[in-house]
Amino acid sequence: TRGLSLRLCDVSLTNSSDAAGTVKIVLPLLLEKGIMSTVSAVRALSIEVLVKVVKGSGREQLRPHMPALIGCMLESLSSLEDSRLNYIEQHAERAGISADKLESARVSASKSSPMADTLDLCLRYMDAAMLEEVVPKLTSAVRSGVGLNTRVGTANFIASLAHRSASDITPYAGKLIQGLSEAARSEPSKAVRKAYAAALAAVGREAPKKRFQRLLEDTLAL
Repeated sequence: TRGLSLRLCDVSLTNSSDAAGTVKIVLPLLLEKGIMSTVSAVRALSIEVLVKVVKGSGREQLRPHMPALIGCMLESLSSLEDSRLNYIEQHAERAGISADKLESARVSASKSSPMADTLDLCLRYMDAAMLEEVVPKLTSAVRSGVGLNTRVGTANFIASLAHRSASDITPYAGKLIQGLSEAARSEPSKAVRKAYAAALAAVGREAPKKRFQRLLEDTLAL
Protein backbone atom coordinates (compact mmCIF):
# COMPACT_ATOMS: atom_id res chain seq x y z
CA THR A 1 0.00 0.00 0.00
CA ARG A 2 2.80 2.41 0.88
CA GLY A 3 4.63 1.71 -2.40
CA LEU A 4 1.49 2.16 -4.48
CA SER A 5 0.55 5.40 -2.68
CA LEU A 6 4.02 6.84 -3.23
CA ARG A 7 3.96 5.86 -6.89
CA LEU A 8 0.56 7.50 -7.41
CA CYS A 9 1.77 10.71 -5.71
CA ASP A 10 4.93 10.90 -7.83
CA VAL A 11 4.48 13.23 -10.81
CA SER A 12 7.33 11.51 -12.65
CA LEU A 13 5.38 8.23 -12.57
CA THR A 14 1.75 9.39 -12.58
CA ASN A 15 -0.01 12.11 -14.56
CA SER A 16 -0.40 15.38 -12.67
CA SER A 17 -4.17 15.28 -12.17
CA ASP A 18 -4.13 11.70 -10.80
CA ALA A 19 -1.17 12.59 -8.57
CA ALA A 20 -3.07 15.59 -7.22
CA GLY A 21 -6.05 13.36 -6.42
CA THR A 22 -3.89 10.88 -4.54
CA VAL A 23 -2.05 13.60 -2.61
CA LYS A 24 -5.45 15.03 -1.64
CA ILE A 25 -6.28 11.71 0.05
CA VAL A 26 -2.88 10.67 1.43
CA LEU A 27 -1.50 13.94 2.80
CA PRO A 28 -4.38 14.79 5.20
CA LEU A 29 -4.25 11.24 6.59
CA LEU A 30 -0.54 11.57 7.27
CA LEU A 31 -0.86 15.02 8.84
CA GLU A 32 -4.00 14.46 10.90
CA LYS A 33 -3.67 10.79 11.86
CA GLY A 34 -0.23 9.35 11.22
CA ILE A 35 2.05 12.05 12.61
CA MET A 36 -0.35 12.71 15.49
CA SER A 37 -0.46 9.02 16.48
CA THR A 38 0.52 8.05 20.01
CA VAL A 39 2.39 5.03 18.60
CA SER A 40 6.01 5.92 17.87
CA ALA A 41 6.34 3.40 15.03
CA VAL A 42 3.32 4.90 13.27
CA ARG A 43 4.72 8.42 13.67
CA ALA A 44 8.10 7.36 12.28
CA LEU A 45 6.55 5.61 9.26
CA SER A 46 4.24 8.57 8.61
CA ILE A 47 7.16 11.01 8.58
CA GLU A 48 9.11 8.74 6.22
CA VAL A 49 6.18 8.50 3.80
CA LEU A 50 5.40 12.22 4.09
CA VAL A 51 8.94 13.23 3.08
CA LYS A 52 8.74 10.96 0.03
CA VAL A 53 5.30 12.28 -0.93
CA VAL A 54 6.53 15.88 -0.77
CA LYS A 55 9.66 15.00 -2.78
CA GLY A 56 7.69 13.18 -5.46
CA SER A 57 4.82 15.64 -5.76
CA GLY A 58 4.97 18.96 -7.54
CA ARG A 59 4.05 22.50 -6.60
CA GLU A 60 0.52 22.29 -7.94
CA GLN A 61 -0.20 18.99 -6.19
CA LEU A 62 0.93 20.40 -2.84
CA ARG A 63 -0.48 23.92 -3.22
CA PRO A 64 -3.85 23.30 -1.46
CA HIS A 65 -2.11 21.56 1.42
CA MET A 66 0.87 23.85 1.95
CA PRO A 67 -0.46 25.84 4.97
CA ALA A 68 -1.44 22.67 6.86
CA LEU A 69 1.78 20.90 5.85
CA ILE A 70 4.04 23.73 7.00
CA GLY A 71 2.08 24.23 10.23
CA CYS A 72 2.26 20.53 11.08
CA MET A 73 5.99 20.29 10.34
CA LEU A 74 6.77 23.30 12.52
CA GLU A 75 4.78 21.84 15.42
CA SER A 76 6.42 18.45 14.91
CA LEU A 77 9.91 19.90 15.33
CA SER A 78 9.11 20.01 19.05
CA SER A 79 6.34 17.43 19.50
CA LEU A 80 8.42 14.65 17.89
CA GLU A 81 11.63 15.56 19.69
CA ASP A 82 12.95 13.01 22.17
CA SER A 83 11.22 14.00 25.42
CA ARG A 84 14.34 13.09 27.38
CA LEU A 85 16.14 16.11 25.94
CA ASN A 86 13.55 18.48 27.36
CA TYR A 87 13.82 16.74 30.74
CA ILE A 88 17.61 17.07 30.70
CA GLU A 89 17.36 20.78 29.92
CA GLN A 90 14.99 21.36 32.82
CA HIS A 91 17.60 19.81 35.14
CA ALA A 92 20.69 21.08 33.30
CA GLU A 93 21.86 23.44 36.04
CA ARG A 94 21.66 20.76 38.71
CA ALA A 95 23.71 18.42 36.49
CA GLY A 96 26.30 21.11 35.76
CA ILE A 97 25.34 21.38 32.09
CA SER A 98 25.13 24.75 30.34
CA ALA A 99 21.50 25.40 29.43
CA ASP A 100 22.53 27.58 26.49
CA LYS A 101 24.79 24.89 25.06
CA LEU A 102 22.08 22.28 25.51
CA GLU A 103 19.57 24.51 23.71
CA SER A 104 22.03 24.95 20.85
CA ALA A 105 22.52 21.18 20.64
CA ARG A 106 18.76 20.59 20.53
CA VAL A 107 18.30 23.19 17.79
CA SER A 108 21.20 21.73 15.80
CA ALA A 109 19.70 18.24 16.02
CA SER A 110 16.29 19.48 14.87
CA LYS A 111 17.85 21.01 11.74
CA SER A 112 18.84 17.55 10.53
CA SER A 113 15.43 15.98 11.24
CA PRO A 114 13.01 14.71 8.55
CA MET A 115 10.63 17.55 9.51
CA ALA A 116 13.31 20.13 8.74
CA ASP A 117 14.02 18.39 5.43
CA THR A 118 10.33 18.60 4.55
CA LEU A 119 10.22 22.30 5.42
CA ASP A 120 13.20 22.88 3.10
CA LEU A 121 11.29 21.16 0.31
CA CYS A 122 8.24 23.33 1.03
CA LEU A 123 10.41 26.44 0.67
CA ARG A 124 11.40 25.36 -2.84
CA TYR A 125 7.75 25.05 -3.84
CA MET A 126 6.62 28.35 -2.32
CA ASP A 127 5.39 31.10 -4.63
CA ALA A 128 3.70 34.47 -4.17
CA ALA A 129 0.19 33.00 -4.41
CA MET A 130 0.79 30.68 -1.43
CA LEU A 131 1.95 33.41 0.92
CA GLU A 132 -1.55 34.71 1.66
CA GLU A 133 -2.46 31.46 3.43
CA VAL A 134 0.98 30.48 4.72
CA VAL A 135 1.90 33.77 6.46
CA PRO A 136 -1.00 33.55 8.99
CA LYS A 137 0.25 30.06 9.93
CA LEU A 138 3.71 31.50 10.53
CA THR A 139 2.54 34.45 12.61
CA SER A 140 0.37 32.10 14.67
CA ALA A 141 3.36 29.80 15.28
CA VAL A 142 5.48 32.78 16.32
CA ARG A 143 2.87 33.94 18.84
CA SER A 144 1.78 30.62 20.27
CA GLY A 145 4.24 27.95 19.12
CA VAL A 146 5.07 25.47 21.87
CA GLY A 147 8.59 24.18 22.28
CA LEU A 148 12.09 25.45 21.62
CA ASN A 149 12.50 23.80 18.22
CA THR A 150 9.12 24.96 16.95
CA ARG A 151 9.85 28.58 17.82
CA VAL A 152 13.38 28.50 16.39
CA GLY A 153 12.22 26.52 13.35
CA THR A 154 9.46 29.03 12.64
CA ALA A 155 11.89 31.94 12.83
CA ASN A 156 14.37 30.12 10.55
CA PHE A 157 11.61 29.31 8.06
CA ILE A 158 10.54 32.96 7.98
CA ALA A 159 14.13 34.10 7.43
CA SER A 160 14.65 31.60 4.61
CA LEU A 161 11.32 32.55 3.08
CA ALA A 162 12.29 36.22 3.10
CA HIS A 163 15.60 35.42 1.40
CA ARG A 164 13.98 33.23 -1.25
CA SER A 165 10.80 35.21 -1.90
CA ALA A 166 12.37 38.68 -1.57
CA SER A 167 9.86 41.28 -2.79
CA ASP A 168 6.97 38.78 -2.67
CA ILE A 169 7.15 38.96 1.12
CA THR A 170 6.89 42.77 1.20
CA PRO A 171 3.05 42.93 1.54
CA TYR A 172 3.26 40.67 4.59
CA ALA A 173 6.36 42.19 6.17
CA GLY A 174 4.40 44.34 8.63
CA LYS A 175 2.50 41.41 10.12
CA LEU A 176 5.62 39.27 10.36
CA ILE A 177 7.67 42.04 11.95
CA GLN A 178 4.94 42.77 14.48
CA GLY A 179 4.59 39.11 15.45
CA LEU A 180 8.34 38.53 15.73
CA SER A 181 8.93 41.75 17.68
CA GLU A 182 6.19 41.03 20.21
CA ALA A 183 7.36 37.45 20.70
CA ALA A 184 11.01 38.46 21.08
CA ARG A 185 10.23 40.87 23.92
CA SER A 186 8.84 38.14 26.14
CA GLU A 187 11.01 35.23 24.99
CA PRO A 188 13.25 33.80 27.77
CA SER A 189 15.35 31.56 25.53
CA LYS A 190 18.59 33.00 24.15
CA ALA A 191 18.51 30.63 21.17
CA VAL A 192 14.97 31.66 20.24
CA ARG A 193 15.69 35.38 20.64
CA LYS A 194 18.69 34.99 18.34
CA ALA A 195 16.53 33.23 15.73
CA TYR A 196 13.82 35.91 15.99
CA ALA A 197 16.45 38.64 15.52
CA ALA A 198 17.76 36.94 12.37
CA ALA A 199 14.22 36.60 11.02
CA LEU A 200 13.48 40.26 11.77
CA ALA A 201 16.62 41.31 9.90
CA ALA A 202 15.69 39.18 6.89
CA VAL A 203 12.09 40.40 6.73
CA GLY A 204 13.14 43.98 7.50
CA ARG A 205 15.23 44.11 4.33
CA GLU A 206 12.09 43.46 2.26
CA ALA A 207 9.75 45.69 4.31
CA PRO A 208 8.49 49.07 3.08
CA LYS A 209 10.88 51.86 4.02
CA LYS A 210 8.62 53.37 6.71
CA ARG A 211 8.02 49.98 8.34
CA PHE A 212 11.75 49.24 8.33
CA GLN A 213 12.44 52.63 9.94
CA ARG A 214 9.90 51.88 12.67
CA LEU A 215 11.57 48.50 13.26
CA LEU A 216 14.91 50.25 13.78
CA GLU A 217 13.35 52.76 16.18
CA ASP A 218 11.65 49.99 18.16
CA THR A 219 14.91 48.01 18.32
CA LEU A 220 16.89 51.00 19.58
CA ALA A 221 14.25 51.66 22.22
CA LEU A 222 14.66 48.21 23.77
